[in-house]
Amino acid sequence: MKTYKQNLYKSFRALLSKNFELPCHCRNTHQIQFYMRELQSYIQYYRHTFEYVPNIAFYLMREYKKAMSINQKKEYLMNV
Repeated sequence: MKTYKQNLYKSFRALLSKNFELPCHCRNTHQIQFYMRELQSYIQYYRHTFEYVPNIAFYLMREYKKAMSINQKKEYLMNV
């Protein structure tokens, strides 16, 4: 069982490194929203298909939410 979860973790890490940008490298809120939606769909896929989601997925989602909050504050202050 442990190796099964390790393999899923490795495949998820590979998927993230290939398809996702780090939250600190995102240019604007639209890009962050796009990656959040994509990550949410992968989380749902893993939960439904494998009944397991690596913790890194939730950590990355939390980082995207932080980046989104910071970006929204910046955009708000620029428009005031």
